[in-house]
Amino acid sequence: MLKVHYFRLIMQAKYISYQETGSFSKLVLDYINNEEALQSFYSYRPDMEGLAEAIKNRNFLGDRNVLVEIIFISSTLKGILSGNLHFQIPAYQNKLGF
Repeated sequence: MLKVHYFRLIMQAKYISYQETGSFSKLVLDYINNEEALQSFYSYRPDMEGLAEAIKNRNFLGDRNVLVEIIFISSTLKGILSGNLHFQIPAYQNKLGF
C-alpha cells in the first residue's frame, strides 16, 4: 500500500517599507507619504480610503455593455494578430458584474 504524505510549507512574510526597497523615486515616495507639497496634484490618496472615495465619486456616463464589447473586440483583434486567442468575454463580464 502506497502512503502519501502531505507537507505544508509555511513561509513567513517580511514587510519592508517602500523606501527600503530602493526602487522608487523621491517623488513617488513623497506621494506615498502624503507630503503636503504634492497634495494639490492629486484628488485621492493611494490607499484603501482613497480608492473607496474615488469609486464613490466616479461618474461613468457611458454604457458599460458597449465598453465591454469594445474591449472584447480590441482584445480579440490583438489575439488574432498575435496568434493568441484566450480572451473570453463571459468570464470578464461575471467578474465585473455586467
